[in-house]
Amino acid sequence: VDVLDTATGTWTQQHLSQARGALAAASLSTKVLFAGGAGGSICAVVDLFDAPTGAWSVSHLSQPRFGLVGIAAGGKAFFAGGVASSSALSDVVDIYNQVTGAWTTATLSEPRTSLTATAVGGNPELVVEGRTGELVTRSDPHAMAHAMLRYYSDPLKCLQQGREARERTQDGEVAERR
Repeated sequence: VDVLDTATGTWTQQHLSQARGALAAASLSTKVLFAGGAGGSICAVVDLFDAPTGAWSVSHLSQPRFGLVGIAAGGKAFFAGGVASSSALSDVVDIYNQVTGAWTTATLSEPRTSLTATAVGGNPELVVEGRTGELVTRSDPHAMAHAMLRYYSDPLKCLQQGREARERTQDGEVAERR
């Protein structure tokens, strides 16, 4: 694993506890979690890297699998789905709580692999309609597609709104509202 020290801009090479591919990763504040994967066999290992200390620790998923997805939101890391054996997909979601260090599980509506995930909600105050972006409801994929097409066809608008959003966060305008 290549690790960037953002303070110095230097890269160092680190090693996971077990070499493997088709794993998932999620970043929580100062920790990065590398979960599951396959390297000779399907694995349940989770390598946790603490960036400030450079320390590594090891934990385990509730079920060995590869081809899973990882995402962080709300102080938790979620590792969902994947391939649990040569022919069985997984419906398991392993959830790591950054505050407690505890793991819990949930279940997807059906077993899946090759997932894509994104964090939703959380900070709608960061977007000022027409000034720093566009807000669409997550239940309206057509509105999302049209918004994306509008930005694609107008790169100047995209650049201007991106600058405005950055300025709002840098000058504390958003922080004052929280």
